[in-house]
Amino acid sequence: MTGADSPWQLFRYHHGDGSRKDWAYRRLADGAMEIAWGRLENIAQRRIYAASQARMIEQRALDKERKGYVPLGQAVLRGRFFEVISTQRGSLHSHPVPEPRPQPRIDLSWIAPGQENLWF
Repeated sequence: MTGADSPWQLFRYHHGDGSRKDWAYRRLADGAMEIAWGRLENIAQRRIYAASQARMIEQRALDKERKGYVPLGQAVLRGRFFEVISTQRGSLHSHPVPEPRPQPRIDLSWIAPGQENLWF
C-alpha cells in the first residue's frame, strides 16, 4: 500500500469443506480500483479497473455479501495473504448492507401436545 492508496476492504467465504477464499478491493492513489482474490493465504490474482468503474466494484462487493462472503474490515496485503488491520468497514460503500433479519421461532407444540421437552 502506498501512502495514498486506501486499505483493502476484505471479504471471506467459508466453504462447507472448511476451505476459505478471500476477495478484496481498494481505491488506488490515482482513483483506479484494484481487486485481489484467491484461496486463504494464497492471493494469486489481482486486477486494476479504471476509476470510472468504481461503482461496478462496489456493486460486486455487495453481490459477494449476498453470496455469503463475510466482510472482515480493512486489511493490508502482505505477500500473498491479507492481514486485517481494522474491523471497521471502509467508506467506499455507497449503500449500507442491511442486517439479517432474525428468523421467527417455529412452534412445534402441535406435534405432541402436552409433552414438554419431549425432544430433548
